[in-house]
Amino acid sequence: MEENEHPITEDHIIRYLNGRLNDDDVRQKVEEWLSAPENRKSAQDTFKAWELSLLASPTQKDSQEAFKQLQKHLPIEQKSTKQISIWWYAAAASVIIVLGSLLWINRTVSTPETILTSIESIEDVLVAPIEDGSQISIDQGSTITYNKEEIINGSQRKVALTGQAFFEVDHQPDRPFIVSTSDAEITVLGTKFMVKTYDDAPTKVLVTEGKVRVNYLNTPEEIILTAEQETDLEVEENTNVVKPAVKPSDDNQLYWKTGVMTFRNASLAQVLETLSKEFDTPITTSNEEILDCTLTATFKKQSLETILEVIKTTHQLESSEENGTIVILGNGCN
Repeated sequence: MEENEHPITEDHIIRYLNGRLNDDDVRQKVEEWLSAPENRKSAQDTFKAWELSLLASPTQKDSQEAFKQLQKHLPIEQKSTKQISIWWYAAAASVIIVLGSLLWINRTVSTPETILTSIESIEDVLVAPIEDGSQISIDQGSTITYNKEEIINGSQRKVALTGQAFFEVDHQPDRPFIVSTSDAEITVLGTKFMVKTYDDAPTKVLVTEGKVRVNYLNTPEEIILTAEQETDLEVEENTNVVKPAVKPSDDNQLYWKTGVMTFRNASLAQVLETLSKEFDTPITTSNEEILDCTLTATFKKQSLETILEVIKTTHQLESSEENGTIVILGNGCN
């Protein structure tokens, strides 16, 4: 991009990332520029180079020189993107993380909050390391909000989640890690677990390692989950009361993160229910006998269409789509 192709300056971008860009027209132009995939890709690659220069050089001056050397090895189209230069990254290194496809952390002067959010469709998992040594894998369309100072120095480490994320929490016995959702609080010291929270269902928690305490805000009961367990929840009809319980976990719910889904002699009732939830697509059958068929298979980063083709081929089934719902057709299994 030549400089005269866009009125955005480096100063505009720096002030935008720091929340100090008060000109609405310029702010809109910056956001439009960042919406272009090639610009975000340029930002991602350049930021990785800047990170390497920081690791290699102890001072800002030295790291600037290191960055200039690394720039020589970047793609030509990136080196010509003048708006994304060392000065932006020197100022923005503390306020953005670019990982996987693209992940932004927005910080403003008026609020101490840091926001992590996945802003586009991705193939690889976005993993965001935060200041206490923990890591958070964030699903598409999900958001994490936290106070950086509290994460570093507070008596507890608290983040708020909307959507779905997997947490790998650094063990700090004196500083519990708390995930807050619209209807629950999940408290841990150091463990690995998934939290899924959307407006149309109670918060779901699944633990792969360690121990987690779950407190739902509209019930005095608390749940203790250990490895290979998840919450089992029901909302009483015509009320907003959650009845919490514990059941063995289904790690296929982590398909969005791991890319692996395994079924061992599982009924198609279970398989189709899992697929429907993981791919957010309604799936039904033309008759209940199909649900008694079983499947043993492992899928690695396969699309829903590919998985369904395997199922149909295995059991001589067909499928159709009606108003967004996939219908599995056939006579069932003997």
